[in-house]
Amino acid sequence: MDNDVEAVVLACRGTLASWSPAVEAVAYEQARVNAESPLDRGAALRRRVEELSARATPSLAEGFDRLAAERGWRRGMTGSECRGRVVALARPYAEVPAALELAIAAGRPLVVASTGDPVLVEGALRPLDGAFDAILTARELGAAGPGAAARWIAADPRRLLYVSASRAGIAEAGLLGMRRAWVNRAGDRRRPPHLLPDEEWPSLRGLGAFLGVGSPTLPVAG
Repeated sequence: MDNDVEAVVLACRGTLASWSPAVEAVAYEQARVNAESPLDRGAALRRRVEELSARATPSLAEGFDRLAAERGWRRGMTGSECRGRVVALARPYAEVPAALELAIAAGRPLVVASTGDPVLVEGALRPLDGAFDAILTARELGAAGPGAAARWIAADPRRLLYVSASRAGIAEAGLLGMRRAWVNRAGDRRRPPHLLPDEEWPSLRGLGAFLGVGSPTLPVAG
């Protein structure tokens, strides 16, 4: 379908790449090294690391260091080493490369806007090098949400499509007048009344159809 979208702004976590399982795995490994054995396999530790990482420029490495200090851990990896391990485990979702290929074919600029740890965001997106016109994080903009991305692109927000798995991000983009596509990977039917995205997709595959381009040509066997 044809539309007047000038550029696509994409959130990272939950939209392009996943790293929550990696943070949980690394946090659990650290706990085990320090004689703890969390029954939830590190889910609560992951949430605490994220809380401790939140700053003007978030740092997962500092979050791991603060968790170790908080729990009195003396053995294991440093925070920087933990973050490096998470980066090595983080991966884009399986359908993302093909979806971005279609978006590029449609001729729309692709801009990532993320509030996550810049080192982690850039590391998780490294397999997609070359797909984006810009990767904007808190390091570049101070606050890298949809509003900051719209200012960086210098376009009418109504001509931008914001794609995110985050309810908060979708709500913020709506306040700015941006078109919004919610990537609802979990199939959550409990949508808050204020969310009201223009599009709702189970994965990033919906991006190609929105931009009016079809699936990539598959190789013919034989």
